[in-house]
Amino acid sequence: MKPTRIVLVGLGVRGDHWRAAIGQNPITDLVGVVEVKPVAVGDDAQLFYSVERALKARPDGVIIATPPETHLPLVEASLNAGVPVLCEKPLSQSFEEARFMAELADRTSTPLLVGMNFRFVSSSQGLRRLIESRTFGEPMFGGFTYIRNRDGRRADLNDYPLTMADPMLIDQSIHHLDLMRFVYGREVESVSAVMWNPPASVYSSNSCVAALLNFEGGLVLNYLGTWTSGTNRFDFRWRTDMEQGVLIQAEQFGDVFAARRNAEHALKGPLFDTATEEPSPMGFGPSRPFVDDTAELLTHFVTVIEDQQPPSPGASDHLLTLNLLEAIKEAADKRCTVDVMERARRLGISLQH
Repeated sequence: MKPTRIVLVGLGVRGDHWRAAIGQNPITDLVGVVEVKPVAVGDDAQLFYSVERALKARPDGVIIATPPETHLPLVEASLNAGVPVLCEKPLSQSFEEARFMAELADRTSTPLLVGMNFRFVSSSQGLRRLIESRTFGEPMFGGFTYIRNRDGRRADLNDYPLTMADPMLIDQSIHHLDLMRFVYGREVESVSAVMWNPPASVYSSNSCVAALLNFEGGLVLNYLGTWTSGTNRFDFRWRTDMEQGVLIQAEQFGDVFAARRNAEHALKGPLFDTATEEPSPMGFGPSRPFVDDTAELLTHFVTVIEDQQPPSPGASDHLLTLNLLEAIKEAADKRCTVDVMERARRLGISLQH
């Protein structure tokens, strides 16, 4: 089997991740790089200054790793050429632009995969399997905390979020919200939220998001995400309380820990017992950040291209995450609870994906 030929658009921080993954994968071949700035691409690929020129090299797939405001013409040119696309999230900061791209993918019968790489972290895959198996019963409620001091002025970070609107929600929380939908296998029915930007923030818009998410089936989750922490110590924790136990992930790329409730202890143990039912590792991690997950996402893209596997997430699925983001913005602006499902129906978004 000959390697799948890939054109990479963008050589920023995320583009470098993709270039490394393509180079290390024996079933992919980097045939070209599109970059508007003069860069040295080495001997492994040809440098193009437009995606139109790169498409003339007849690649099997295009990976777009540029800022969101540049996605539309790049995706449009590739899909119209009949070339499958993996585009970094979000497809667009405009919901209508994202919808246009999803509809174009349908009209051209060309796959459009959105780069939600957290779905491909090994702990995320394992947690999804645990939820699906109902080993600990149904999920009841949860908490997801992401507290980080992300200084966008760092040389090893993309700097475009510094000036974008609602950067925490659009560039970071989008991963978490998509991941919850993926792992829990259910949609958010309603949401209330607040967003704000502390005085110490380096961002021009909201760098903090707090939301109360009501999922199908009665699952309620409390979410807090920030890029403006009081310290540089990263604090990640995702806890889901099940009918018969608890699932805990305390490191973003680490393992999942699980514990089963002992019914007898509830009646006889200490009132505030911190020693019983110690969670045990499930063996789902750790994984190397932005290396293993990127490699798995690339392999999935190849199966989409070569084996006609459905993309995860595809553009239509991504619209549901974007609708949730828009609902959070509406809830924060109006200080109200937003019916996410009704909003999707009103916009004509399919709830099937």
